[in-house]
Amino acid sequence: MPSPTLALETNSDSPKQSSSASAPTSDASMPWQRPSNNYEPIDEEPIGHSVDKARVVVVKVLVLDRAIAKAEWRKVQKKHATLTLEGYIEAVSTYEADIMKRLKHKHIVEHYHDHAGGSTPNLIMTNICMEKLDCDFTTFIAEAAGLLSKPGIASFLRQLCLATRFIHGEGIDVFGGTPYYMAPERLKYKGKCYHALDVWGIGCVLTFIVKAAPAFCFPALTLALQYKIFGDHPDLSDDEGKEELPTLPTADKIQMLAILATLGWQSLAGQEEWRAELEALAKVEASFYTKIQREFKNGLTDKLGADGLDFAESCLALEADERPDAAGLLEHRYLKF
Repeated sequence: MPSPTLALETNSDSPKQSSSASAPTSDASMPWQRPSNNYEPIDEEPIGHSVDKARVVVVKVLVLDRAIAKAEWRKVQKKHATLTLEGYIEAVSTYEADIMKRLKHKHIVEHYHDHAGGSTPNLIMTNICMEKLDCDFTTFIAEAAGLLSKPGIASFLRQLCLATRFIHGEGIDVFGGTPYYMAPERLKYKGKCYHALDVWGIGCVLTFIVKAAPAFCFPALTLALQYKIFGDHPDLSDDEGKEELPTLPTADKIQMLAILATLGWQSLAGQEEWRAELEALAKVEASFYTKIQREFKNGLTDKLGADGLDFAESCLALEADERPDAAGLLEHRYLKF
């Protein structure tokens, strides 16, 4: 997902020209400006590289195990016989940094530089120096839940869509995200990532802002699914004995079923690939789901209005091919404020 957006600018998705953004026009109490004068000291010793002290940076350390890399290289070498082990290690260890270098956009966190450092005979370490924001993304959107107005939320979502459209236009693959932001097909198959997953993630972010909690986190629903499907005390490890559901940790199964239960699974009815999930959901009374679905929709409508609800439902379509792309989302009437 893109980084937290940093200013209420809505009419451009052009590449970022500088590290500072204009001041927000509303909801000024939100911590979304890039740091300006509140510079933090930077300890250059562990970084091993000169860093401009006029920039506040965070260093992300990527660690690659040489033994694992060697095993993966052998698989790749079957198709690329000329690829050396060291060449493979260099490509893998710099992959994320190379992506960050391409993301020159005012709504995406800025990459400063990267370099090797701190490696051992068994571990290869790469330091990626990036712009440091005032808070992490989860904290940002949790605070936004109580502070943003309806136009402020729409502006924030528009900026996310602008950044996402730019990323997709660069041909960059997505990475699936954490479980709270994973689409049901990703939870089920754990397969190839594609752009529809980012659109799902945008819907989850919007819902998080409305609920001040992860999109499909309903404690009563989780308990009901645990009790009816996995027994009173489900463990959080693979369990093949109780249900013929996909081979996933129980927590991921619960998350996937909570998504289907909250959004309504009618569009999946009759599809053999979802038979196990739908049979599992049938063990909980239909009236219980009706209450959860009504609570979910009413909460979005109250906070966002009818257009906001339609936008969220477009992002959270259960069928991946029914979700619009980021460019399509930008044409939605909810963002035409």
